[in-house]
Amino acid sequence: MDFSKTTANTRILGTFAWIGAKSLIWVVLALASLIAFEDFARNSQTWLSPLSSDERDFNIEQLRLYAQILTAIFSIYFATIGIILSAGYTKLRRDIIYMLTNEQVGSVYARVLVLAAMFCLAATTLPMFGFQPGLFVYISGTVLTLLSAMALFPLGQRLFNFFDLNLLVRSEILPDIARHIEGAANPKKSRSLANHHSKSARTSLEQLSYIDDRVKADRQSLQDNLPALTSDYTSLLLHYLGQKHRIDGDSYWFPRKSHHKQWFFAGDSATSMALQTSSQQMLVEEKPNHEWLENEIVEKLADHVKAAFMPCDCLAVFPYAHLPTQINFSSTSACGSSRNSSL
Repeated sequence: MDFSKTTANTRILGTFAWIGAKSLIWVVLALASLIAFEDFARNSQTWLSPLSSDERDFNIEQLRLYAQILTAIFSIYFATIGIILSAGYTKLRRDIIYMLTNEQVGSVYARVLVLAAMFCLAATTLPMFGFQPGLFVYISGTVLTLLSAMALFPLGQRLFNFFDLNLLVRSEILPDIARHIEGAANPKKSRSLANHHSKSARTSLEQLSYIDDRVKADRQSLQDNLPALTSDYTSLLLHYLGQKHRIDGDSYWFPRKSHHKQWFFAGDSATSMALQTSSQQMLVEEKPNHEWLENEIVEKLADHVKAAFMPCDCLAVFPYAHLPTQINFSSTSACGSSRNSSL
């Protein structure tokens, strides 16, 4: 057990080291390119005068200040996420926590912050290697800092919405299920490959069911969260029904369900073989369950109706149930392209 934990920790540290090394390589290449381009511009253009020693010192101090600000923002951001997870999400499943901390918006902003901080820190060390950060390096550091400062607004909004699992459903889980539905409906793919899409869709549906159980367990915020989740399930059902006719009836998208034949309907050969081998395997056949996804969704919707009537009036829990539902499903194909389908 200790060896496995040590191996896992070593793998995690190696992953962080590799990410840092890749970022540092890109920063070094960017700095070298900016310095070379500025030297070329100064040699070919007369209007670009050389910087004085005071101007160079000012640039270095400003870049050092930028690096401190960006490092503080980055530290506060992840410290806040850690506090939120420890305070409100200690009982969440590990895969749900992973989706929360690695969703696309937060990952992009975190990478921008890290890249900008490393760029400014690396620029301040250039005099140690005989180089001086010129005007282009200073302008690039200023632009990266401004972009990171502008990113504070969506970052703050994301932190305020961190406890809203409905956003996670709409941004991560529903698009993932829609992508697997379209993968199974693609006639160019084999029927056996649809088994992969089916298993992945069932995993995402299990995550959605887990969030559904947590939403229904929180009676205080049920009126706020349950209508949105019901809308998500309804949109998913409508999207699937619009794609289902494209899926082959024998596709492995539909999980197989064992069905035992009645011996007097099984035929002479199957009955005789079963008697000779003392096994009923010949009387068992597997049939595709063509309504597995619809049954899962309808069962959840029925539970929502029951939950709506338990604490209060149904119209109080579903104040917008009469309005049409519209959700954009964005799915990414295997080659990396994305498609959006709006219900």
